[in-house]
This record gives sequence, structure tokens and C-alpha cells, in this order.
Amino acid sequence: MSYYWRDKDSITLDFFAGSATTAQAVLELNREDGGNRKFILVQLPEPTGNPEFTTIAEIGKERIRRVIRRMEQEAAGEQPELPLEEAPPQDLGFRVYKLAPSNFQPWVGVAERDAEAYAAQMALYNDPLVEGWREPAVLAELALKHGLSLTFQDERVEVEGLAVHRLSDPESGLSLTITLAESVPLKAFHALNIPEVATFICRDTALDDETAANIALHCRLETI
Repeated sequence: MSYYWRDKDSITLDFFAGSATTAQAVLELNREDGGNRKFILVQLPEPTGNPEFTTIAEIGKERIRRVIRRMEQEAAGEQPELPLEEAPPQDLGFRVYKLAPSNFQPWVGVAERDAEAYAAQMALYNDPLVEGWREPAVLAELALKHGLSLTFQDERVEVEGLAVHRLSDPESGLSLTITLAESVPLKAFHALNIPEVATFICRDTALDDETAANIALHCRLETI
């Protein structure tokens, strides 16, 4: 066993993940000794010529899924020595990230003293999110930009018809409350009971001036 793997809370980084044998080893070792090791795998999407798993990265992801599925099935058939409520749970989840363009439109400058061009450019930024944006990708980008770790937790709640995501990071203690709704009613915001020190993020186009002013008095308001 590697010296580093003796640390039950270690993080293993594999820049050449291949078919994700490292992930399988970490998961199985955690189950063996009750550890809480984590893994970070990096793999280029090299093509395989296989229509079912088109890249090596896809093979790795499927391997992890199958290992987790097998471990869950085996655990379901076991009788633990400790009662279920006392047995330490094993984290068998994983997330997949890939390099991609930002979900936010970059600012493109205009020629000086060209009022028409400037007005046209500003009109494009009425909503800074790019066309075709996806909610999970925007949430992940906001979380990382605000210092949350890759393993942040996402709790989705709906209050007064407003869908809200509460992101939290147990490692750093940071948290965010985010909604990407097209409109944020003041009544729904108050129902969230957000602490004064907390950060609330929403789309700029979702607020009128009065609502924005009221929210800013109750917490740290950021708009996108």
C-alpha cells in the first residue's frame, strides 16, 4: 500500500486516468478500512472507435458507475455488525467536469466615441448568460468562482413558486443561495429567510429597482 493511502482522508490525483483503475482502488480501499479518501482523475477525451464508449473518458466513467453499482449490491446483501443507524456510511458518489467555454458572455470592446456601436454592444449584455446555457453548468461555474470546492453540495428548494439552489461547501464553510429564475418576487425572497451575512445571487434582469434595493438591505446581493 502506498504511504499516502494510509491516510484515510487523503486525496489521490491521477493525471492519466485511463479506464479509472485508480478510482476503483480508492473506493474498494475505503470500503475495506472505513476510509474517506477522495480521487481526482484527469483524462483527455481520446477517441476509441467504439460507438458505445466513444472516448477513453467515457470508459472510465462507466467503470466507476459499475464499481459503485456492484458495491451497493454487495452492501445490500451484507449484515453489518453495527446497526444501520450506527454504521458509518460510505460516499459512493462522483462528479464529472469537463473543460468548456464560460456560460457568461465576454465583454467585447467598441471603438471610442462610437455611441451607436456601444449601445448595440450593451444591448447584447442585457442577459450576460450565453445562448443555450444549462443550469447545472452555471451553478458549478458560480460555485467555483466564489471559492467553493468541486465537491460542493446542492440543495434545491422551491419557495412561493421560486426555484432556489442552496450551495454549501463543508470543507470551506462557504455557502451561496442562487436562483436563475426570470423573476424574483420580493415575497418569495423574504420567505427564504436568508441571513444578513449570506450571499444571494440572481439574474440582473430578474429584479426591478425596488426589489433589488430591498434585497440589498437584507443580505449580500450579487447579480449576473
